[in-house]
Amino acid sequence: EPTPAPATTDPRASQGRTLAGTFGCVACHSADGTRSVGPSWRGLYGSEAQLEDGQTVQVDAAYIANKIRNPDQVTVAGYPKGVMSASIQSFQSQLARQDTLDALVAYIQSLQ
Repeated sequence: EPTPAPATTDPRASQGRTLAGTFGCVACHSADGTRSVGPSWRGLYGSEAQLEDGQTVQVDAAYIANKIRNPDQVTVAGYPKGVMSASIQSFQSQLARQDTLDALVAYIQSLQ
């Protein structure tokens, strides 16, 4: 699935788009609103997510970065736990870098 170009000129968003392909994020997260194994990134930033424990959280930069770093800490209702942590295991060292997280968050934010 081709990933849409960011709707912003932020160079971090373009880098994040590339990283999302490199890390395989697009295998489970769509950029066009289509539900997949994981939530779509289209319109995700700034929305509210219902968690499996009944809590509702604001999807902001801190939430997205934490979800990437600690994918099983919270689980969005209706999505399987453990899939993302298994999928990103080989990329943990890169995902620990703040510039990498910032780029992925900027890309997700651009998909409004």
